[in-house]
Amino acid sequence: MAAGDIWVSFILNNSSLTVATDIDRDEPAWKAIAAGEVPGEEDLPVRLCAKYKYQDFKKKLPALFSGGGGAKISPQLEAIFRRFNLGTTRICPAQLY
Repeated sequence: MAAGDIWVSFILNNSSLTVATDIDRDEPAWKAIAAGEVPGEEDLPVRLCAKYKYQDFKKKLPALFSGGGGAKISPQLEAIFRRFNLGTTRICPAQLY
């Protein structure tokens, strides 16, 4: 691959990698993220909730999936991503409810 070449992925266009999640937009960390700021350590982890009242997450989630609040990655992928310069991208710890 020549210097400057990149890979393009349509992984988040795969509907099987969409999990119904939602966020509380009034939560301080989500407000900071929406404003383009870095959330304070005291406001982390961000919380991700099931979108539907009786939804549960008994099956194993994919290592990469999308839903309310953006793309989510597993701790294993987070370790890989942190080895690269991702520009303005932020990786925040999250807790799923």
